[in-house]
Amino acid sequence: MLTDGIGGRCEAIFHLSNKIPSLESFHVFPMMESLKGLTVGIPVTQDTDRLEWFIEKSVELGVAGVQLIQTEWSVPVKYSLHRLRKIAIAAMKQSQRAWLPEILDQINCQRLLELYPTASIYFAHCQGGDKKEWNAISKSEEDILLIGPEGDFSPKEVEQLLSQNATPVSLGAYRLRTETAALAAVAHYCIS
Repeated sequence: MLTDGIGGRCEAIFHLSNKIPSLESFHVFPMMESLKGLTVGIPVTQDTDRLEWFIEKSVELGVAGVQLIQTEWSVPVKYSLHRLRKIAIAAMKQSQRAWLPEILDQINCQRLLELYPTASIYFAHCQGGDKKEWNAISKSEEDILLIGPEGDFSPKEVEQLLSQNATPVSLGAYRLRTETAALAAVAHYCIS
């Protein structure tokens, strides 16, 4: 199975003749529709293995994209965007998906909101207040869910998100680690 990562797929036979490799395509599948749905904004976790795990599993589940975000309480951590993208490619191939989700470099939440003016923006945080249940949202063509860092979004960030019409959501009764919260949300969104 081969894919170009932008919706094209085919079955092919690999040949090796006199140490010269070649591919023979024998069945081309119809183009898959473009990848739409959920993009998750997530801070880089202190242990980058956790972020890598999240990216791998969310790509397997069918997330549209992962946007790394920088928040007021994010801890600066070294990471390799190239490595994260390689993990996404491996997960796409493993799950036989035809679309490679974008893995986008860190930006702050304000900039993210400017980049997606027509998207439905949701954010999960641990502070009080009225929140919509994540399992009750209506999916749209472009949904963005922001997950807070270890230590949550700051009260100032929560107020800024609310003032820009982002919808606060609850992922359940328990406090979850950043990557667990993100994966739980992706699983529910992509499977239901």
